[in-house]
Amino acid sequence: MAVRRRIETIVILNIGALTVVLLAVLGALSYFNVFNYSIQNAYEMVNFAIAQTDVRLTMTFEELERLTRSLASYDEVRAANFDRLDRLFYWTVHERSQVLRSVFLATEDGRAFFRGYGTGFANGYAALPDRYDPRTKYWYETAKRGQAFTVTDIGQLDTVSAIGIMGVMPVFDEARSLVGVLGVDMTLDKIQNIIQTIELPNEGK
Repeated sequence: MAVRRRIETIVILNIGALTVVLLAVLGALSYFNVFNYSIQNAYEMVNFAIAQTDVRLTMTFEELERLTRSLASYDEVRAANFDRLDRLFYWTVHERSQVLRSVFLATEDGRAFFRGYGTGFANGYAALPDRYDPRTKYWYETAKRGQAFTVTDIGQLDTVSAIGIMGVMPVFDEARSLVGVLGVDMTLDKIQNIIQTIELPNEGK
């Protein structure tokens, strides 16, 4: 429920998310001659699209939470063994490229390993800036404070000049010492893709 409330807050209160939602709705409506229908019908259609948007985004982030928690259970993640995480992270993103942009692990000693798909990645690897320290990033502190899976505010992603959302959670070893932060991210265009799959009733009529 906490994740659902967080997603609803993002959709309702964040201007960036609202812009994506409204653009997607207007894009869907542009396929139809809205002027042939009453304002009431158009109003109901928009309300339906927004309600479905909430459902789709909630389902998406609940799935991302399950995925992140599953990855956090791997010994390779808890040991921060980047060599052995290579294929695991790559195929995780590759099989979910319609939604995910990257999977990453950042550690308490300042290391970071990103595997991703699309802009910002060369052969699936991120080109991080010199002296990149994930511990200084807002998402790292967010995960440490939250002590559980958390959806961040919309903001600049680390490995590409784009705005997006991250799902992050702390990772602990068997002694309950903090290993670092595991996360996934998605750009706003990925969110828009999800929204555009919404089918309007009666073909929008």
